[in-house]
Amino acid sequence: MLIKLYFLLKDQMHQLMFHGVTESTPVKVGFENILRNYSNYILNNKDSFLLMEQFIGSPFIRKNCKDQNGGVFKPMYPLFERGIKEGFFKDLETNLLVTYSCLPFVEMGKEYLNGAYEFSSINIEKMIQMSWDAIKV
Repeated sequence: MLIKLYFLLKDQMHQLMFHGVTESTPVKVGFENILRNYSNYILNNKDSFLLMEQFIGSPFIRKNCKDQNGGVFKPMYPLFERGIKEGFFKDLETNLLVTYSCLPFVEMGKEYLNGAYEFSSINIEKMIQMSWDAIKV
C-alpha cells in the first residue's frame, strides 16, 4: 500500500512539474518551467511534498521498490540530455546535472516549510537563474 501511495504521489507531482513542457519546448524554457512548477508544487502541496521526502529517504522504498521510471527527477533526463547535445549544458553525467540543479529547490522547500525561508516568486526566479548558471556551458 505504501508503494502504491508513493507512485500515486510521484505521478501527481510529475503532472504538475511538467505542465506545459513538451519535447519541442526549448531547453531553457523547459528548464525554467519545470523548476517553477516544482516550486509551485512545494508551495501548494505541503503534505504531499513532505511525504514524498519521507518516501525518498526511506530504506523501505529503496529496498522494496524498484522505481518503474527511475527516481523522482528521472523524467527530466531527456530535457537535460537535449541540453547537453544542443550545447546549453556542460557535458557531464545527466544525473549530476539534474541533481545539482534540482536539489537546492528541495532543500529550500524544506526551509520554507520550516519558516526559515521566503519562497517568494522573486526568490524562486533567483534560484532558477542560479541553477541555470551552475550547469550551463
